[in-house]
Amino acid sequence: MTNVLKDVALFIAFIIFVSAALAKEQPKVWKDHHLHMEFVWIPGGCFQMSCIKGDKECYFDEKPSHEVCLKGFWMIRHEVTVKDWQRFAKETHYTPKEKDLWGGCEDIAKPTYPQKENHPVVCVSWKDARAFIQWLSKKTGFKFAWGDQISANMANFWSGTGGIAQKDKWRYTSPIKSFSPTPLGLYDMGGNVWEWCQGWYSAFYYKVSPRESPQGPERNKENETEIKFKVIRGGCWSDQPKRLRCSQRAFLDSHQAFGSVGFRLVREE
Repeated sequence: MTNVLKDVALFIAFIIFVSAALAKEQPKVWKDHHLHMEFVWIPGGCFQMSCIKGDKECYFDEKPSHEVCLKGFWMIRHEVTVKDWQRFAKETHYTPKEKDLWGGCEDIAKPTYPQKENHPVVCVSWKDARAFIQWLSKKTGFKFAWGDQISANMANFWSGTGGIAQKDKWRYTSPIKSFSPTPLGLYDMGGNVWEWCQGWYSAFYYKVSPRESPQGPERNKENETEIKFKVIRGGCWSDQPKRLRCSQRAFLDSHQAFGSVGFRLVREE
């Protein structure tokens, strides 16, 4: 099961024509019969990875622009829900080895604000998400990992299909599928909750990133002081649009849990 974490590529963005092409036909879908999660097939391809040219909100860690090529994979339509997490916690009697609860969290998977079963689970750390992934991988026989993908045609802020509501009827998280999906049929690729990513964060990784399926920076004893955070992407319910940009990256300690951070899954072919 260790390969679940180290062998899955750190997917970050996709070329625009992939979404445009698949929008004209029905996407290929796979359904997990244990949790009834639906996954959409994302074809591989190459793209220029960086912030959009002329973007005034671009941060230095979103540069330089460089070509990245990825293999195809399956991605869940929406973020992992409260109901999904409750099933996992009940079956495994999950208790984290450590709790580091921050803003908006009363306990693991229990925010200080109200949620229903169809809301994205929050207040889970990177390590909590890893435990969920390992459980689901063992249960289904497939390899899963975090969904690190986001692109201009997938984030609601840019796609024009769903939009980022400034005055919707939810003060905090919203139920999954509340807004229009991307052309590929994916929901909340921008907004609702930040999503944990598999890879470590390095502000300068784009300068040395390989072209083929980059895994993110490696962490070792020599650089553990610099590389000590995990990437989060996508923005959340409390963010301004600039935080929902497709190239925006943020980072947290892997043991921290916030009321604005959840996760999404991908599955290897």
